[in-house]
Formats: sequence, C-alpha cells, structure tokens
Amino acid sequence: MAAIVAVTATFLGAPSANAALAATTISALTRVNAISATNSFDAKGVGATCPTGQRVVGGSAIAFGEPGVFVRVTGANIGVNGLDQGTLVYGAEEDETRSAGNWALTITATCAVTPPGYEINLSPFGGENSDSSRTAVATCSPGKQLLGGFAIVSTGNFNVVLDDIQPSTSLTSVFAQAFEDENGAANTWFLTAFAICANPVAGLNVQFNSSETASPPALQTTQVFCPSGTRALSGGGTINSGFGQVDSASLFVSNDHVNFSSTEDRNGFSGNWSRTAYAMCAT
Repeated sequence: MAAIVAVTATFLGAPSANAALAATTISALTRVNAISATNSFDAKGVGATCPTGQRVVGGSAIAFGEPGVFVRVTGANIGVNGLDQGTLVYGAEEDETRSAGNWALTITATCAVTPPGYEINLSPFGGENSDSSRTAVATCSPGKQLLGGFAIVSTGNFNVVLDDIQPSTSLTSVFAQAFEDENGAANTWFLTAFAICANPVAGLNVQFNSSETASPPALQTTQVFCPSGTRALSGGGTINSGFGQVDSASLFVSNDHVNFSSTEDRNGFSGNWSRTAYAMCAT
C-alpha cells in the first residue's frame, strides 16, 4: 500500500431536527481524506480511518495523473481481511500499458457515530475464473436499509474494469459489475460487493442522474444532487454500454452532491455509452 501523506477530517454538523423520531439519524457526519504519494507506481492503495467511536457509512475516490497516464479505480475494501469497520481502503491501477508518468489516488471516508443495527454484508462468493464479465450483489438483512455500497475487483492484473456500483431503489442492496478490457485477462479474477446497512434512517433516499449517450473522447463527469435538507452519505456510478473500454476515473461525494467521472481507454471506443451517478442521501 502506498504511504498516506495527508489526512484531514471535517465535521459537517448535527442531523436535522426534522428527522422522523421513529428512524435512526446519522450523527456527527465526518469526512476523512487521505492521499497517496504521487509517483509512477502501477498500482496503489490508500486507507482512511474514522475518528474513535465512528464507523464508515460511505466513501469516494479520485485517481488523477499526468497526460498519457490512464488510471482506473479498482474498488474499496472495508471490514474484511483484517480491516475494522472504521477503516476504508481504496485501490487504483494503471491500464496494462503502465506508462512512466506520475499519478496519485485521493480518497474520502464518510464516517458517523455507529448507527443502530450497523452491519457490513458481502456478496456471496461467485468463484474465481476468467469470464469476460462478472456481477455481484450484496444485500442488507431484513428490515435494514442501505447506507452505502462498495465493490472491489481482485487479481484483475490491469485488465479488468469496475463498471458498476449501483444502489437499489428499494434501499436494500447494491449491485456491482466488472468487465475484462478489450485485451481480456488470461488469469482468474473475482468481484466482491459490500453493503453498509443499518436500521431505517430518517430521510434516506437515492437520487440518480444520467448523461447523454455518446462517444466522448475525453474525461466526462455527471453530477447528482441530494434533495434540500439532506446530506450525501455515499455514492455510486454505472458505465452503460462501455463493455470494458470505459474506465471509472473517480467518484466524489460532497456534502450535498456526487460527481461520477469516466473516460474511454487509451485506444478509444467506437461505441456509444453513457454514465449514471447515484447519491445516497439522508437528513
């Protein structure tokens, strides 16, 4: 894992007094930022840890580099493989060309005082193989709601694109999908989805916004806002009809909105595609 060279936390205030009394409120919402070193390493991981007594409820990542560097976010890990529920780790990697240019990964963990009924559920293990695409679904326990969703591609070895992280409109699950790129992957790989869930939350809702369908050659961003009086907990994004030739470059969660950015790979893509940004919001 690359060294973390900067960490900051910003407290965003108390939950709204208008939250329904029968529902959980998200208390002491905090965003903790971390950034990797800027260099030409071909893969990087960065971790951000919540303040004591808080747990991760969402997060985001932005990979950026010099011209000619094509970097894709490979996903996030939380609560497994020795990590506690207050630490979020994101990974990113270059494409298989692995240019000599410099790049960095910056991430944000969205944290809160542990909500009642808090849990992290993983998708069932679907096996490890070299299929050209894979899907995974992580589901909340009965009676609980989705606060945020993540996914991670493992052992993709620079040839697999994380295409979708999509919260369900029922607020109970997260869907993930990944594709091998146009060159395929000779090795086996797998995909895992993570659902962060809790007892029903006041004002919880999911918003989405889709771009036009086209074939843009440059980095493109789609933005979606939370309703007035609510705050963004987490986000998601889908690349529609990219088929492994459009990379997820960043997912940025702000106080009231989410930005999802994507770009065609270095060889371009003749097909038309679009992207959809999702925001999980609550009072």
